Amino acid sequence: MQRDYSYRFFSTKTTVKVKMIQLFSIIMAFIVGYSCSELPISQIVLNRVLNYSALLILFVMGYEFGSNSSSILLEAMQLSKIVVTFTILLFIFNFVSVFIFTKLNHVKFHNIKDKDKKNINLFQYVIGSSKYFLYVFSGIILGYTLKWKLIHLDLIINMMLFIILFIIGIQLKKEGISIRKILLNKLGIAISFIVILSSVCAGIVSAKVLNLNPNVGLVLSSGFGWYTLSGILSGQLISPHIGAASFFIDFLREIMTIILIPVFGRKSPISFIAYSGATALDFSLPIIKLNLGDEVVPIAITSGMILTAIVPILIPFCMLL
Repeated sequence: MQRDYSYRFFSTKTTVKVKMIQLFSIIMAFIVGYSCSELPISQIVLNRVLNYSALLILFVMGYEFGSNSSSILLEAMQLSKIVVTFTILLFIFNFVSVFIFTKLNHVKFHNIKDKDKKNINLFQYVIGSSKYFLYVFSGIILGYTLKWKLIHLDLIINMMLFIILFIIGIQLKKEGISIRKILLNKLGIAISFIVILSSVCAGIVSAKVLNLNPNVGLVLSSGFGWYTLSGILSGQLISPHIGAASFFIDFLREIMTIILIPVFGRKSPISFIAYSGATALDFSLPIIKLNLGDEVVPIAITSGMILTAIVPILIPFCMLL
């Protein structure tokens, strides 16, 4: 008898409608923050609150994962071949495609954080990345140990996201970046479509390698980091087994983004923002902001917004092909 693991990973309240409301709400939080740039709050305080909010939301994310891990770890081992294959190929296709695009179009940035600090080396970036990973890992361990369900988890996460977007709105206004450039960024639009097309290619190749139906490959490559929805939709449209695989593929996309951006993000910021997918609008956004600076934030918001909006359309569409 096949066990239904996929629906234990996340709240059944996480539907397309709820996510779209959340998407609208966090964009509004950003706009409100953008309108409140005259508040007498120093950049030091804003950065501190932003950093603590990012760490808290990563810890909560890890805790939720760990508190359900009795079945998740077993399923992860059973699905490892599918998950690893898709994770590797999605990273290669997304990263290389956007990297080539930026080189062909001579896309460059001039104020990526710390680029002029000669005393900063790779080891220090690894330490910075480890901080984020340790908060996620600590949350997983505590959740696995206690098994206590967090009350009003969606509310906690939403409040953290609102605070993060509110602060980023204030900071970008102070930097003189226009709201149009943020929400309708041409480069952000371009890379979101490159991510979609390269993910489709990665899905087809992965399906071929694993001898899966091409439709299944397309579905598994179309979550863009939105692991709660992709797991539910894939589980409903195909099977709980595929739903669980979809969850892990997209969860790993987010974890890899959190780990890799502080270490390697300055080498190719747009490629890493592209790989972060839909998470560039929420969980990964403070990591991008804190490690890569303000100039790339509009790109992250636009691409993340488009990829978030396309997931609930693309996954069902892939099953109709």
